[in-house]
Amino acid sequence: MTTTHRSHTFLFASALLVVFLTQACKTSQVEEGFSFPLSPDKLWAEAVTNKSSLDSFYVPAAIGISADGSFYEGLPAIKAHLSKLHPAGIDTIYNLARKIAGRDSSYTYELSGYTSQGEQYRQLCIWNQRGSSPKRELEFLAKANLSQRPDAGVLDTFRQLWMERCNAHDAYNLVAESYTPNALYYNHKPLIIGTDSIAVEYSYMNRIRYHLWLTPLAIEMVNQDLAFEIGQCSGSYGGKYVLVWQRNEQGIWQVLFDSNI
Repeated sequence: MTTTHRSHTFLFASALLVVFLTQACKTSQVEEGFSFPLSPDKLWAEAVTNKSSLDSFYVPAAIGISADGSFYEGLPAIKAHLSKLHPAGIDTIYNLARKIAGRDSSYTYELSGYTSQGEQYRQLCIWNQRGSSPKRELEFLAKANLSQRPDAGVLDTFRQLWMERCNAHDAYNLVAESYTPNALYYNHKPLIIGTDSIAVEYSYMNRIRYHLWLTPLAIEMVNQDLAFEIGQCSGSYGGKYVLVWQRNEQGIWQVLFDSNI
């Protein structure tokens, strides 16, 4: 082999190595911090479409929530809801999902989307990663309207108000002003329903030394009246949070669903 030939071969091999490393880095960036790939979503969509068993995708006491705040608990109720919501199945599930690791390795939070019968949907999922494979512990499914979504910055004012009310050490006022009347709260316990019950649950915020700040990490504006948010708490609690915001008739964005597991 001539020197020139060896040189060309070396350059070609080097170019292939660069391409390989570049693709590997891209994959690492997409999946960094996550302990499972995107395939569970696709397999879930296939199971919904083919009317296959969904048992392997959910914990037994899984919870589903709809855009109107109604909810359903347990696998039979979830199966019935999905059959009614998507009788013809799911057309496409998006590859680019935003997954955020929880406070520990037990949970991962996800924002993603899919289409069903030509309609756009967005979903917020809390994945329980205990055991051999991730399972859905909670899902919030809602029809999207991509042409009428406001900019995510519209939530900044209302998130700031939430923090000010929280740090004023008056849990009742916080929930009364920043939450919808039918709001839901979930944190390793049975679902807590309504502002009065949530205010009682949040009574620890009344302690004078309690302070909390919210920093959004991922926001999905679902339509003109609904938004999903996953973020980082700091202050007296350092875990992740999940909020579903809903705009009322007066144009005020309030919390419809709250979780900080």
